[in-house]
Amino acid sequence: MRTLAIDTSGDLGVVAITDGGEVRVEMHTRVRSRHGETLLPTIERALALAELDVAAIDLLAVGLGPGSFTGVRIGVSTVKGLALARGTPVVGVRTTRVIARGLFGALRVPVIDAHKGEVFVAVYEADARGALTTRLDETHGPPEVAARAIRDAIGDVLADSRTPVLAGGGLAVYGDRVSAVLGPLITAPRALDVPRGALLALEAEEALAARGPDDLASLEPLYVRASDAVLPGSSRVP
Repeated sequence: MRTLAIDTSGDLGVVAITDGGEVRVEMHTRVRSRHGETLLPTIERALALAELDVAAIDLLAVGLGPGSFTGVRIGVSTVKGLALARGTPVVGVRTTRVIARGLFGALRVPVIDAHKGEVFVAVYEADARGALTTRLDETHGPPEVAARAIRDAIGDVLADSRTPVLAGGGLAVYGDRVSAVLGPLITAPRALDVPRGALLALEAEEALAARGPDDLASLEPLYVRASDAVLPGSSRVP
C-alpha cells in the first residue's frame, strides 16, 4: 500500500510517502502560517522524489490536530480535495496520537502549544506491543490546569513507577509551569515533539484495516478549543 501522509497542525508541516511500510519520502517544512502557500508544492515535490504520480497513491492520511486552526483546516481541506478528485480513501488521525506513537515508555503525554497562554494535552498508555489506549482525551487550558488534568489521568498508575514521558512544542514554552504541578519531567528528545509522517501513515493504515476509510462529508479537524471559526463540540479543561 502506498500512503501519502500530511500533517499541517504546527509550524513544522510534514508530508510523507510510504510504500508497503517503507518510507519513500518524508519532508518537514517550517511554514508557520504559510501552509496554504506551501502544502501543494511540497506534496508535488514529495511525489517527484518518490517517482510517483498522485494516481498511484492508495491511501491519504491526514493529521486532524489539535494545533493551528488554520493549518489543520488547510490540511484536511487539501486531502479532501485530492480524495474527491481521485476517489482515494482517506483516514484522519489525531495529531496527539501520532506524537505518542513515536515516544517510549508506558505512559505518553503529548503537550502541544495552543498559544494564547494554553496547551493542548492528551494521555496515552502503551502496552507491551506498543498499542495505545487513551487515558485522557485531548483537552486544553493554562499549563497548570492542563497539568492537573494529566495528573488526574495518570495518578492511579504512578505508584507502579511508570513515569510518564512528555513531548511536544508546548514544553519548550511552558515546561516549567507543567513541572511545577507534576514534578520533575521526563521529556523526549526535541526531534519527537512533532508528528512523524511515517507514523501518521502507519496509524492510518492500521485504522483503515480495522474500520475502513473515513466519510469525507463528516471528516472534520479536531479543534478542541473554540476559535473564530464556528466549531461543534469544543471542550475545555474544567
